[in-house]
This record gives sequence, C-alpha cells and structure tokens, in this order.
Amino acid sequence: MAIDYKPAVSSPIAIDPANQAVQGRIVSKTLSLMMFTTNENAVWAAGENLRNLSYPAAEIEFLANRQVFRLEPGDLFRFSYSPYGLSEMVCRVASIREEDLEKETIRITAVEERTGSTGAISQYEDPTGHRINYPPYDQDPLEVVGAIEAPWVLGGEVLAVIPLAGRLGGGEVGYQLYLSADGGASYGSIRNVAVFQPCGTLVAAYSADTNRIDDGAGFQVDFSTDDVDAISTVTRTYLFTGNHLALLGSEIIAFQTITPDEAVDGRYTLTGVVRGMFDTEPADHDADEAFYFLGLSYFREVENAQFLLGVTRHFKMVPYNAKQTGDVSEAEAVSLTLAGRAFKPYMPRGLQCNGQGGYGTYGIDCVLTWSPRLRSGAGAGLRAETQTDASPTWEGCFEIQVWAGGSLIRTTEAIDAATWTYTKAMNETDNGALGQDLTFKILNYIDDGPVRYESAQLSVSVKYEPYNLVVSDGGDRLVDADGYNLAWRDR
Repeated sequence: MAIDYKPAVSSPIAIDPANQAVQGRIVSKTLSLMMFTTNENAVWAAGENLRNLSYPAAEIEFLANRQVFRLEPGDLFRFSYSPYGLSEMVCRVASIREEDLEKETIRITAVEERTGSTGAISQYEDPTGHRINYPPYDQDPLEVVGAIEAPWVLGGEVLAVIPLAGRLGGGEVGYQLYLSADGGASYGSIRNVAVFQPCGTLVAAYSADTNRIDDGAGFQVDFSTDDVDAISTVTRTYLFTGNHLALLGSEIIAFQTITPDEAVDGRYTLTGVVRGMFDTEPADHDADEAFYFLGLSYFREVENAQFLLGVTRHFKMVPYNAKQTGDVSEAEAVSLTLAGRAFKPYMPRGLQCNGQGGYGTYGIDCVLTWSPRLRSGAGAGLRAETQTDASPTWEGCFEIQVWAGGSLIRTTEAIDAATWTYTKAMNETDNGALGQDLTFKILNYIDDGPVRYESAQLSVSVKYEPYNLVVSDGGDRLVDADGYNLAWRDR
C-alpha cells in the first residue's frame, strides 16, 4: 500500500509480506493521509489502514466471571488463548450480558480490533521528491505594446481604441489596460483584456510598389512568441472575406499563407497579401517594423468617455497571471491622438486624367474621373477592398487640388459628382499659359458641423503636349506640330 501522506513530497510504502504469501498476489492502493510530517508515522498509519482493509474482523465469544464485569461495550482489552496461539490480541467489546440471574456467569462477545497495533515500525523508506516546479509568477513589463484607433469596419462610428500587446514569456493570461487623461501623470484601469496578438518584426523592407494583391514573394516576419501557432493558412475564398487580418506598421492587410522558415527558428514567410485594406493604403515598411496578427478575434475594441476627438491619451498594458499582476509604474506608456478615424470616408480609387492613370499627357482640358468608395454596402467599403462602388454613390463630397511646379494653385471643394474638368480657361488663369506639368489630388470628405473628416489623398500627374486642331470631314482631328495624327474627337 502506497501512502501519499504529503502530496508531491514523498510516497512511503507499507507492506504485509505474510498476507502476500498467503494470497499469492499483490493488491495495492494509494491513500492520502494529510497532516503527517515524517515517513515513520505515515507508514504506521498506512499499516493500520492496510490491516483494516486486508483482514476480516475475528469474532470471539467467551464466558467470564465478574472480574471483567467492569468492561463496557466499546472498551478495548488484550486477549490471549494458548490453545489457538493467540497472545495479546487487541479486541473491542461488542456486547456483555449476564447468562442467568442466579449465576455469576458473564458472556462477552468481542471483535478483533484491526486498528491499534502495538507493533513498532522499524522499516520505512526515505522521502523521495515528487515536487513539480511551478513556473515563475513574477510579471515583467510587456516589451511589445502599441495602440491604434479602430477603423469604421471594426468599431463602427464610435471613438474606439484597439490596444496591441504581445506575450513576453507565455505565462500571461491577460492584461489590465490603464488610461491617463492628464498627460501621463496618473493612470487608472479601464478594461481587462484577455487576448494577446501573435506578433513579431519585419525581417526586410517591404515596398509599397507591390501589387495590391501581392501573390509574389510576400514578406517574412520573426515572431517573438509561440503564439504564431494560432495562425494558419486559409483558402483563397476566405482571404477575400477580409477576416484574416494583420497590422503591418499602420497598414491593415490580409494574407493567405504562412510558411515556417526551416533555416531560422521563429521566422515565417507570409504570401498572398491583400494590401491597403479598409481606410489604409500600401506603404513602405522598413525592417524591424512591428507586425501584429489580428485575425477575426485577436483584438478588442475599447470605448471610454475619456476618448475625445483631437485629444491625446496615454495607455499602459499591465500583464497578470493566476497569482500576480505587474507593476503599472514599470509598464511602457503608449500615446495615441484620437482623430475620428471611424468617421472618415474612404479614399477614392482609380483617379484618371483624360482616361489615363499614373503619369499621362493632356492637350486642352483635363477631364478627371474616379471611382468612389462606400464604407458600407457590398462594394469596396466593407471587405472587398479591391472593388469600387458600381452605382456610383459616395459619402459627403470631393475636394480636388491642382498643383503645378510643386505649388498648390487651385482648390475646388463641394464636388458632388464622380468627375470634374480642369478647363483650358482655368489652366491659363492659374498659370498664365497651359501648365507644363500638373498634378491633381483628390480626397473625399464629410462635414459634421464644425468638424471635417477627410480621407487620404489620391493623385495623378499629366504633362502638357501641344496639339494643333484641324477640322476635317465633320470631326476634330488632333495632330501634333508636324501634322502627325494623334486621335479623333467628335465636336
């Protein structure tokens, strides 16, 4: 019989060799006997329990005279009877009755007392250690922390913050989010956050010039914790639902595949990247830039009455585990200025001048066209970032800036259409003659009382090419100075 009398410290064993020899087999059982501090005492208690479990209680009945009349049921006595080889057997009185009133004969019924052995314990094992070393509970400050303002698609039209934090050692089960409304002088806890982001750093620079859907080389990330196991490769269909999200710098992306690098532990290659999601645009990223995996559930939006438009707030993430919480004074502070990101419209797509994108040419007027985007609906706003609104419909109005030679020469607001023309007359008024190099920048904006919410700008550039207009056969034929036919345009 093994006795676990002090868990995870030692396991002394009590045995009965005689019973083992008679039975011809071993039956073992483990008991938990608390409050014992020495193996000797534990083995003694185990022996008592062993005999109690292993032997049937012997019952004896005998006649006695009044010398034993003082005994009462429940009393213990020692019984010896040489014909049966019994000596000093401990018994407990079960009943006492007088046989006859005219006689002094007393009949005693007793049973063997299985506990109460008077034998000394001389053999027992030395303690053997079974202690499990618990992980350290000390909470060091988190090393990878950040915060972003929640975009519309994640938080709706509310001022909300998404705190970002990566586990330090793996033992953290969450963190307390602290807020300072007085510039970092004091902090108060506002939310318990029970999720961490699998995170790491960019291995090499990642250019904004890649395709918006980057099926090429992608990029590599060195992950700092084992949380990377939570990230999996997804199907192409799931990729375009916009749920396999990540944050690279300030750019929101989605990606399809994640592949471990066999040569470098903790390094993974991400491919099938959808860039510039929601209200972000593809950007240049340097090596060592932070990467956070958001997925569909590895983030929390936090709202608070102290979140005010245009105001900077300071945050700290203080980790905790099952026993301890970190020190808020040691936590790294993160600052964030709330700009009303959730209220901003999305930047238009596909700005063209005279049907040309990028860097084209013009001869007379500059006809600008673009594709609006809605934050809601089935078009480009909600999840399908590579699409534009087909109706077209839009939020608010558009503003167009005209730049020449690096200087802003005209701004036109309140454009309530998906096209606008920079006429020859405007051009000559602004430049004295047709500008040689022009750049047009467009943004979408919403006026909410005194506050204006603006999207990022999209631009297109054109170069002036002088054309001579020749009338022929009822149409306008465009030729260059040498009479070379360039294009046809109806009157």
